[in-house]
Amino acid sequence: MQELTRTRQWSDDEDEYLRKIIESGKPLYLAAEMIGRSYGATAQRASKLFISTIKIPQKRDPKRGSGYDKASIKRHLKTMTLRKIAVIKHARSHGMDATNLVNACRKMFPDEWSSYISIVNPDIETSACPYCRSEFIPNSGRQTYCTTGCSNRARVDREYFAGNRRSTIGLVERICQLCGRHVNSGLSSHHVIGKERDPDGKWLIALCPGCHKAVTFLQCRKFIDDEMKCEALLSLASLQRHGSLVRDILVSIRATEES
Repeated sequence: MQELTRTRQWSDDEDEYLRKIIESGKPLYLAAEMIGRSYGATAQRASKLFISTIKIPQKRDPKRGSGYDKASIKRHLKTMTLRKIAVIKHARSHGMDATNLVNACRKMFPDEWSSYISIVNPDIETSACPYCRSEFIPNSGRQTYCTTGCSNRARVDREYFAGNRRSTIGLVERICQLCGRHVNSGLSSHHVIGKERDPDGKWLIALCPGCHKAVTFLQCRKFIDDEMKCEALLSLASLQRHGSLVRDILVSIRATEES
């Protein structure tokens, strides 16, 4: 029978180091990696030492000059250009997210961003995003998509819609194919005959959040197989929506009959 390994005891220095890491705002998993302990052991030790791992929420709107506002982004972009420093390195040294910094620079100062890229990476040429088709200047030779969002949407498209999401009826026009409303954002690609019966994504229509939720909910109900019950459902919904009109008609008929 294999002998069980005894758990290595925590030293006072480790306890103090753990307290400093967590109180500095770093997550528990990172503290475990820095100390060289498992996540479970680190969590148990933090609990035993009554070290709070709940991060105090920060203000949503950072002060001007310290966040992603226009003045700060302009300052960061100017610094990166003058020093010819990579975005990732600059972001890390300032405690920023590299993706957010890139997106902000590209959106707020497109010309200055293009100039910065041409200085830092002079050999990189303009590329076309394989998903949204828009032209962009890659941050490095390994960048394929214009943004992380485009990369994630392309992955979901491949995995769930067989790469055919952009051919969804009504998606480009931003029109829900059930209620007919023009929707600026939030349209979903809906498998008309179900994903399991359409693995290649050939039958897709655009639905707004409300219609998509209603269709998804109703198709799970048993009465959907009964035509009469479906008609009764639509009638009840119509009566509730237009009840005042129906009531006025009935009151008018009753008054006519009584006279």
